[in-house]
Order: sequence, then C-alpha cells, then structure tokens
Amino acid sequence: MRCRAQEFVKKLNPNVANPAFKDSIKSGECAEKNGIVVYFSNRCPFAEYHVTQSMTETAGKRKLPLTIIKLDTMEKAQNAPTPATIFSLFYNGKFVTTDLSVCMDSRFDKVMGKG
Repeated sequence: MRCRAQEFVKKLNPNVANPAFKDSIKSGECAEKNGIVVYFSNRCPFAEYHVTQSMTETAGKRKLPLTIIKLDTMEKAQNAPTPATIFSLFYNGKFVTTDLSVCMDSRFDKVMGKG
C-alpha cells in the first residue's frame, strides 16, 4: 500500500496546496560530489559534537574529504537536499544515512557497507 502526502495533512484552509518535497530532495543527491558531506542542525543536542569532532576524526583517518554544512536558518533547512535536518550524510553526492552513529569511527565502515 502506498501512502500519499495528503493523507497526513490537516488543512485549516482546504484551498491551500498540499505540502510537497522539493525536487532536490527527491533525487537523493547533493551538489558536492567529492567525499563526505554532512548536513546537520542543533535539533539534536549531540549532533554538533559528533559532526565536528567524531566525523572529523573518522574522515581524517580514512583521508576522505569532509564538508560540514550547519543548517542554522530556516532557509538553509528548507533548501537542503534532505528532509532530515537533524543529520544527513552524503558520500560522493549520494545520500547514505540519517544515522548519527555513522560519525563514530567504530560504526562508519559498517554503515557505509565496508565492514
């Protein structure tokens, strides 16, 4: 059974269009195609630490380029290539996971399918 977005919408005004994801989210890709790209916000109190500390160490050990993008405004969050604004990881431009534990060295290879 397939879910439709309108099944999850409670409209106060029935004449307003249903919410929809932007095309940039539907592709599952981000603009940066080299290495790891992380989008995160402070909606989770642990996200910034794990992204700036753990992910930096993990990427460094593997000599992988790392780009960190903090979604600190509504506009940045709305224009991100992911609906998961707490944490999203892309590798070589392709979406991989929203699992924050991928930042930790002990989990990276497993989540990335290399272990």
